[in-house]
Amino acid sequence: MSDYVTPQTLHVAASPLSSAIQLPAKNSKKPLFLFGMVLLTGILFAGTQLIGDIQQTGVTFSSVLPLMLLGFALLAALGFEFVNGFHDTANAIRR
Repeated sequence: MSDYVTPQTLHVAASPLSSAIQLPAKNSKKPLFLFGMVLLTGILFAGTQLIGDIQQTGVTFSSVLPLMLLGFALLAALGFEFVNGFHDTANAIRR
């Protein structure tokens, strides 16, 4: 690899691809609402399935603490995987 530097300056000009594209001035709340509904539906489905599975085992809880600890452990594991995915992506791009 050489240390040769070109004597000319490079000029880069950016221009819009098309002036016919008009972006809306106001962001729509529909995608955010749809995402929230899908997320809420998923949480409710997982909760009802978990309760059904617990009832099938015949185990009864005298408090809600074990379920809260299970939820915290799952959130911690998902948070770790989420952050770890960022680190793995950065390492894959850098190589």
